[in-house]
Amino acid sequence: MLQGQKPGKRILAILLAIVAAGGLAVAAFARVCSRRADWWGGSRDDV
Repeated sequence: MLQGQKPGKRILAILLAIVAAGGLAVAAFARVCSRRADWWGGSRDDV
């Protein structure tokens, strides 16, 4: 089934997977940063 597809579609699928994983990582990182706002010395609005 995959033999009929162009290799470009495989690269596109890999890029989409990387973007999706990156989005989840950024969301998780932002959530951790929001929980540790006091660790950064309060909110960044004070700066």
